[in-house]
Amino acid sequence: MVEAIRHPDTLEGISQVQWDVIRTNGAAIVREDLMTLPDPPNPITARGKGHTAEWFIKNYPKQWAAAIGKFEAQEPILTYCGGSWKAQATFRVVLRTLKNTDDRAASGSDTEHESGSPTDGKSLPAAKKRRRHSLASSRKKLKEGGTELSAQGQSDTNLQSVVNGSPSGSQSHPASSTLNNAELHHQLSEPLSSSGGPLASDTANTSKVDTSFIQIDHSFETLKDEFSQCSTPVPFANELLAALEHASSKLIESFNEESSSEALAFLEGIEDADPNSCGFHADDDDNNNAGWGHYQFTAGGHTIKHTLSTWAAVGSVTFASKLLAAALRTCKVARHLCEIRERSASSYISDAYLANVVEHLWEIIPPSFKAEENSGTSTSEEAGDPDALAEASHLQKLQVSEMKSWVLAHSIEVPAGWKKRSREDFIKIVLNADVSKRPNLQDVASILNARAAGKAKKGAGRARASTP
Repeated sequence: MVEAIRHPDTLEGISQVQWDVIRTNGAAIVREDLMTLPDPPNPITARGKGHTAEWFIKNYPKQWAAAIGKFEAQEPILTYCGGSWKAQATFRVVLRTLKNTDDRAASGSDTEHESGSPTDGKSLPAAKKRRRHSLASSRKKLKEGGTELSAQGQSDTNLQSVVNGSPSGSQSHPASSTLNNAELHHQLSEPLSSSGGPLASDTANTSKVDTSFIQIDHSFETLKDEFSQCSTPVPFANELLAALEHASSKLIESFNEESSSEALAFLEGIEDADPNSCGFHADDDDNNNAGWGHYQFTAGGHTIKHTLSTWAAVGSVTFASKLLAAALRTCKVARHLCEIRERSASSYISDAYLANVVEHLWEIIPPSFKAEENSGTSTSEEAGDPDALAEASHLQKLQVSEMKSWVLAHSIEVPAGWKKRSREDFIKIVLNADVSKRPNLQDVASILNARAAGKAKKGAGRARASTP
């Protein structure tokens, strides 16, 4: 792990002392948030013996994910890679250490570590892990001298104190060669939040753009106004907002429940994302500028559908509104970044994630939220201007064959395999088409009238055929 955990700017691996500090903090979280969990009534078997990482993942997936998130928030250097594998690998090291410590305590073993340090049944078998280091990394450590080794011994003692919940031993080290955990953690974290420090790089993100003024309130009035200003209409946005407002005003059941911890962490990651932080380089168009929003909506494999699989995870109308506001703000920040940094962009990935959020919330929203908003909205709109563009609620009344005919007649571009798509797919295709090719309310009414006339004609034909 010493070689695997690298600073995002310099790409240099951390020192052994810094790794020991990270491992110590991970052990504290494991002991506090995971090891205190009771065994479930019917535990799911997992590979290995005892409470391994796989055991927690299978039996306590939510608690495991929450602990990983907490660890990554405390040690941000673990997040600069795909997924959360560095934090999970650290937890695995800690859990193996706990198991080995318990085994030695049970057997009363007084053997010494392979590193040569004495053991009292409480110290860590860290030497076994270090055997995996390459010869080159071993030479590097030998050249670094005794200062690091002295600090390492102190850190191992501190780690064992956290693991076993007991105060550190009485070993003493020279003050000139020993750093305490707080100092080491500051040394490690400083480059992640400032331009100074031993790991600072000339390639740090210096093209800072002020985005603090871009704020979007989660009130229904503001959300309606923001969606109305979108360059491309977002499918189901009006229907979703009407349903959420209806549920809130009528106090419908499930409109104000508690959101899941994973959902809250997901929202917090989107709201707190800063394009000027060291984790986002100014020239990284995959995660910054036109790509702003990609990391927030996919970090650690926590996508919108994975995190909010059901409405129970969302919990409340307020949470849904805040999520919509955060997604809308992400879209505005992306455009502002490209404008200030003079980046040309034909599209913004944040727009796609905004559409995904709206569509998924619409799919999982309780049916009781939709009960009255569809009919009420459709009636009032159809009673208005017949030239007004049809929305998703109007297109829902059309059959798939009728929407196919409209798409073909107006040469609307469709993706491959469109003939096998569902009604919802065709609705999105039509709504995303050029305004000149979208049907208005009068067009929808004409299609419905034609269908009714066709049914009447078929009925008359059947009646004549049955007449003797």
